[in-house]
Amino acid sequence: MFMMPETDSLFDLLASDYDDTFTHSEIGKLQRGKVWEYLDSLSLPSARVLELNCGTGEDALLLAQKGHNVIATDVSSNMIVKAEEKMKRAGAKNITFFVSDMRELKKQFSGQRFDFIFSNFGGLNCLSENELNALSQDLLSLLKPGGRLVLVMMSRKCVWENFYFLLKGNFSSIFRRRKRGGIEFKAGNTILQTYYYSPREIMSLFGYGWQMKKQLPVGFFVPPSYLQTFFQRHPKLLRFLASMDRHFSAFSFLADYADHFILHLEREK
Repeated sequence: MFMMPETDSLFDLLASDYDDTFTHSEIGKLQRGKVWEYLDSLSLPSARVLELNCGTGEDALLLAQKGHNVIATDVSSNMIVKAEEKMKRAGAKNITFFVSDMRELKKQFSGQRFDFIFSNFGGLNCLSENELNALSQDLLSLLKPGGRLVLVMMSRKCVWENFYFLLKGNFSSIFRRRKRGGIEFKAGNTILQTYYYSPREIMSLFGYGWQMKKQLPVGFFVPPSYLQTFFQRHPKLLRFLASMDRHFSAFSFLADYADHFILHLEREK
């Protein structure tokens, strides 16, 4: 069961084909595989997990299959409907989905504590600096001392994107991610402001109460998902880029130059 939001989300418009355009795309699977590989490396014991921006539930299902008790949230009711359909098909029993705005987490889950909090693929890029700072304090109140927080966010200096717009001759967009006020993403008549951050900026915004444990690139050689159509015609090239990613994925300094980065924080005890 889930709670309905007061307003519709732009992501409701994207829910119907999100799995086709990203989750099940070759680029999407490669990037998600990198994140799952990192989660596996944490060797999490059976945990109480809170997921933010769960989308259609792909990561929540994985975490549940590994024995965790998962509460998965998303602002989009349509995304949650898709996620619940997946849960039923998989027969998963240890997931609960909620429609929830990230700005309301502390209120919605007041008094609850989690061992692990997770957000994948840029959901937090919808938040301004002030909103991220406020969220960091909310997450501190929801995470147990010593608990882990893993965020996967879109970077500020994606080399692939710079190269793509340079080739297209779209010079005004080459450094669009570096704009301090963010950029507008349009779907139909709805506009969403998207903000880009470096790992260092996120640490500065989170500040007191957090320790950074790791930062890693996701998609330094593997391109952004909007290039999927091109790489469908060039699968050998994509496989080569994926192999390069595997060789360079441990280089933390590449985190801010990839399409996304993993940032692993822990709450101070």
